[in-house]
Amino acid sequence: MTLIKAGNLEFYYEEQDHTLFDNLIFEIDNTTKAGLIGRNGCGKTTLFSLLLQKLKPVGGNMYFQPELRIGHLPQEIVLDDEIIVQDYLWQMKLQLYNLKLKMDRIAEFEESELIKILADFDSLGGYEFDLHFQKILAQFNLDESFLFRKVKNLSGGEKTKIAFCRIMLDNPDLLLLDEPTNHLDIQTLEWLENYLKNISIPFLIISHDRKFLDNCVQEIWEIEDKRIFKFSGNYSFYKNQKEEELNRKLHDYENSRKRIKKLKKAVNDRKGWAVSHQAETGNEGYAPIYETVGNEAKKSMRQAKAVETRLIRELEKAQENKPWIEKKREIRFEEQNLKVRSVLQVESLSKSYAGKNVLQELNFTVGNGSRLLISGKNGSGKSTLLKILVDQIQDYAGNISWNPQAKIGYYAQEIDDLNLENTILDELIAGDLSRQTVVRTVLGSLNLRKDKVYQKISSLSIGERCKITLAKIITSNANVLLLDEPTNHLEIAAREALENALLQFEGAIIFVSHDRYLCEKLATDEINLDGKR
Repeated sequence: MTLIKAGNLEFYYEEQDHTLFDNLIFEIDNTTKAGLIGRNGCGKTTLFSLLLQKLKPVGGNMYFQPELRIGHLPQEIVLDDEIIVQDYLWQMKLQLYNLKLKMDRIAEFEESELIKILADFDSLGGYEFDLHFQKILAQFNLDESFLFRKVKNLSGGEKTKIAFCRIMLDNPDLLLLDEPTNHLDIQTLEWLENYLKNISIPFLIISHDRKFLDNCVQEIWEIEDKRIFKFSGNYSFYKNQKEEELNRKLHDYENSRKRIKKLKKAVNDRKGWAVSHQAETGNEGYAPIYETVGNEAKKSMRQAKAVETRLIRELEKAQENKPWIEKKREIRFEEQNLKVRSVLQVESLSKSYAGKNVLQELNFTVGNGSRLLISGKNGSGKSTLLKILVDQIQDYAGNISWNPQAKIGYYAQEIDDLNLENTILDELIAGDLSRQTVVRTVLGSLNLRKDKVYQKISSLSIGERCKITLAKIITSNANVLLLDEPTNHLEIAAREALENALLQFEGAIIFVSHDRYLCEKLATDEINLDGKR
């Protein structure tokens, strides 16, 4: 059953000088379980805005099943910090929520008022919703005590979980999830994979998490060249199909080049023979022109023209079918080698919030060249630890000793240190024109090329803004890196390029990540904060 169908869709932003979608054709039905991928800025989140009818296409048409309920989980989840979880979840049914608040104050009402409140609650399906509420809570592993926590005390992953829980309470017909794995700990991520594998609701998920796409989708939709290309199977199967397709195109292109070479030789041979024999075959032996029907030189030249026509067609076909191979991105850190053995010493480090221990009696040493993974569940203090190490949090107990030669490059989860009114280039060179060549080289390795560097940061996608922050660190000459979820929001090609750059980095790296590919490839040591409270 078709839920949404698009035909010849065209879209562009008026303030930008390029078209995002052109002749876009796709269909979402009740069996769709797809991952949506593509480079940062290609239009993935814009496509979601079109599906949610927050944006209107410039051309083409879109069909929506009547009364279609879409559950949307955005990239950035904004919640009221002061509200408790239970109130946030119930507020989606505002009438029921208000009645429930009254029922919680049963002693304040006369019997007649209370009877009406209970009757209204029943008639609006309150008891059925309460049963549904309890069922969803169980599926999301949310216990009673969690419901009374304030949103401001939740981790990023916990906020994602309750936002998704609220979506499911509304019984959606279709799910649109935009980077749902960002901020999730490994346990919650694996729970989400299992949950999505077992629900019958169709979904379209924007994600760059390769293992996640392997584990829970049945097809891959790739946005490329302003269109959507569909591949059956999970991400690994998509990669194999792309490689096979590229090899086939390369094989066809090579065969085409061989045919072109033969055709060129045939044209030259026939023309050469015609020119060398025209005098002896001309009328009465002296005419330089192929004027007679039976003239052999004239026949040869005619054949040359025919072959030349075939050659032109083959050249056009070869140009049209020439496979495009994206230049492999290579990121290089401008590092200053730190010629010491020990970079950091942490002794008896403890931190608490409102009387609750977040970190307790942490002791560890980081050597030069170490790649230390800080792991743990959401709320275990991973980001807090990094903020303490870079002196953003100063009220803690214990001792932190950095080597005096350490120059730290810090990447925070929240990208809030960019001037949105700056262009990309202005933000990075900071008035120093001598840095322009280095900066543009680094931006190019992150696929921010040519005139893109003159765009205002305010017009960029979240993924592109993350790249700018990374570029700042890459060009900072840091010899120690502290990275908090560095691959969040990055497209897969950029993730792979960053992975390779970090593997080549000679200094120490302390990082927090739930990107399982990155953790497996990069980490040489690990500190798990679960229970360190």
